[in-house]
Amino acid sequence: MATPERASSSMGGRARWELEGGGTLGATVRARLARGVAVQCESGAIVTCSENVQLKGTIGSSWIQAALRSAFAQESFFLCECRANDDLDADVLFAPASFGDVVLHRLGETDALYFIKGAFLAADLDVQVTAELQPNLANSMLSGTGWVILRASTVRHASMPGAAHIAINASGRILRMSLGPRECRVVDNGHILAWTGSVRYEIRLATPNSLVHSFTSGEKLVCRFYGPGTLYIQTHKSSEVQLISCRSSRGDRMVQTHRHASGVLGSVASLVGLLIFAFFFVGVVYSIFWQWTSAFRTISAPGWDQWERAHWSGRRAHR
Repeated sequence: MATPERASSSMGGRARWELEGGGTLGATVRARLARGVAVQCESGAIVTCSENVQLKGTIGSSWIQAALRSAFAQESFFLCECRANDDLDADVLFAPASFGDVVLHRLGETDALYFIKGAFLAADLDVQVTAELQPNLANSMLSGTGWVILRASTVRHASMPGAAHIAINASGRILRMSLGPRECRVVDNGHILAWTGSVRYEIRLATPNSLVHSFTSGEKLVCRFYGPGTLYIQTHKSSEVQLISCRSSRGDRMVQTHRHASGVLGSVASLVGLLIFAFFFVGVVYSIFWQWTSAFRTISAPGWDQWERAHWSGRRAHR
């Protein structure tokens, strides 16, 4: 029987999520949609869907966030909204771009989920995925999660009661750890996938107080996670499964899998979005500065002219 994280039932305007092949390298997730119900997914994540599913490209919460996700978080600029029309129920099957496990996480009302870049697959429509900078410099540089991480939270709607769900994918299998208050779990850097907002972590030597043993053991630095909360770990590092062997008519070759299919379009769109934001920001700053200097000149002009005339008159009198 599916666990609460593996499946959810439809309540009001929500989809019913079903994880298929969980714990394997070819896991997929299916969203069963009642009439008029919609979900969102990463661009290019749909494997198959019912005929009556209407697809629409969206940018998510804002143009700026879409640009940040695409430029720094290995996600596509546009998200895909999948909605069943008002005639029939429907279903949509999602799969990650590369081999790996998929997990369903139930989002609480206040507790957000943080996860590494490139891990977003699909979610309910009221789930907001944003890119954020890690506040801790050591964590961002040494944990393997990177400078930018993704944050998933819910935006409550009266028409969508119940808990929202998000599907994330990983390299290899996904292990779920439930941490109690002040409970610590040591994770090798590079194997971190996701953690809830109540969990904190820090970088430490693999062997406390021994630099020699930390490096000779091969582990060097590790991440120490402290509860309470939920922690998701991936059994393989992302760099270990980026290259997969595939067979074609020309023989065996190596291809590199990318997290999003709309790479060129997403890069161009993110660049345009960043340029628009930069021009807008510079224009606002310039306008404020010009108004301030104009007002200052208007107020101080008479006094400045009197001081200047007195100054030069005094110098001429001194000569």
